[in-house]
Amino acid sequence: MGTVWKQIHRIGIAIWNYQSDPTTLDGDRVPSLGLLIGDLIQIVGECEQWFYGYRLNNSDEAYEENDDLNIISKRSSNRFFTKRIRYGAFPKSYVKIKFYDSNKTKQSKR
Repeated sequence: MGTVWKQIHRIGIAIWNYQSDPTTLDGDRVPSLGLLIGDLIQIVGECEQWFYGYRLNNSDEAYEENDDLNIISKRSSNRFFTKRIRYGAFPKSYVKIKFYDSNKTKQSKR
């Protein structure tokens, strides 16, 4: 059975360093994302005890050779630019949720 990721939209901050290494969930290889304390993280998925996302700030020293690299193009002020984004999984316990992305996640009020 494959890994099922629940789509979420949260912003978190790394509270522990995490060294990127090959991660396996339910027999599937999942790219991991190295973290440094203080990294700002866009979280886009969760599965069991793992989050999946990418760094919003530049912490080049946390990049590892086995991080997956996605290249996206965006348009800004009639110009296109390319940004490299590394996505990967990391333990939930290494990140503290700072806030929900209110544009994409609706919170229930109690």
